[in-house]
Amino acid sequence: MDLTNWGPHFYSTRESVDVQVKLTAKGIELFREKSWIFPWGEVHRSEDDTGILEMGIFPSEVPFFADYFFSFGAEAVVLQPEELRESVRTKLVRALEEYSVPQS
Repeated sequence: MDLTNWGPHFYSTRESVDVQVKLTAKGIELFREKSWIFPWGEVHRSEDDTGILEMGIFPSEVPFFADYFFSFGAEAVVLQPEELRESVRTKLVRALEEYSVPQS
C-alpha cells in the first residue's frame, strides 16, 4: 500500500456508500485538478466529453463532499446517494436565497 492506492485499501475494510456524480467537461477538469483528495474515484467519460464519477465514501464524509461538489457549481450534479444530493441542493438553495435578498 502507498499513496496511490491507500483509498481502495482503506475503504475495502469499512462500510461505504456508492457515489455517482455527473460531470460536464469542465467538471471533469475540476475533478482532475483536485483528484488528490480521493485518487480512487473513477470517471467514466462519454463521447460528448461529459462523464460519471464513481467512488465510495463513508456516510460521515457526506458533509465534506457536499461542500466539495457544491464548489463545482453547475459543472457537477450528484446522482447518488440521495443524502449527498440533498445536502448539495440545500447549499445551492441557501446560496440562491442570499442573492435574492435585496441589498440594504
